[in-house]
Amino acid sequence: MWLLHKTMVRPRAIDEQWLYGFLSGANFALAKSNEQKLLWPSDTPQDYVTSIDVYCAAHPRETVDSAAKNLVRRLEKEGGL
Repeated sequence: MWLLHKTMVRPRAIDEQWLYGFLSGANFALAKSNEQKLLWPSDTPQDYVTSIDVYCAAHPRETVDSAAKNLVRRLEKEGGL
């Protein structure tokens, strides 16, 4: 659905807002004590959307939440989250 919604303005906006909320929640949940971990400061929200686009194109049978979880794991390993 993620890639299908790419061509549809309203569903795509909803999908992107869901992604931002998911990443925000993961960011909060993974923070240690009261220290807020940051997503990569050099990344833009569009960078995360593009990452999900790439993942979904490579894994068309996976769900968007699987793609988002994969992004969180990757950011954790790379020190972003």
